[in-house]
Amino acid sequence: MVANRSFAATVFMLGILFSSCSSGSSTNSTTSTSGPRTVNGYEIKQGAYLANANLAGADLNSAYLYGADLSGADLSNADLSSADLWNANLEGANLTGANLSGADLTGARLLYANLTGANLTSTHLTDANFIGAIGLTFDDLIWAEIEGAVLPDGTITG
Repeated sequence: MVANRSFAATVFMLGILFSSCSSGSSTNSTTSTSGPRTVNGYEIKQGAYLANANLAGADLNSAYLYGADLSGADLSNADLSSADLWNANLEGANLTGANLSGADLTGARLLYANLTGANLTSTHLTDANFIGAIGLTFDDLIWAEIEGAVLPDGTITG
């Protein structure tokens, strides 16, 4: 089973690379000439350690936070639209009122996160884990990709 997940992850990453290359532009802030950006004193980049960070109201639009640790972070009212949060750890994060529209949260861990009033329109939530998350409703998932996601009650979507 691990081999299948690794294969799927490889295929997914190749898809991202292909779509980035073929579109002629990229939202990956680590490949821009300016490098990673700093928000509220925190360096925003792939794999960043931002546990318990105060990023309330931060502009993280299109941020590249693949595999970042945002556990316990305050992201209330933050703009995370189109952000890459693939495999990010958002366990216990406060996402109250956050804009996650178009964000990629594939494989993200959102256990016990607060999603009250968060905008999840057109969000990629494939294989995301929401066990114990609060404030998430089925209406929030309209237009979201949720295949394989684990919902707050432990239900796995098909």
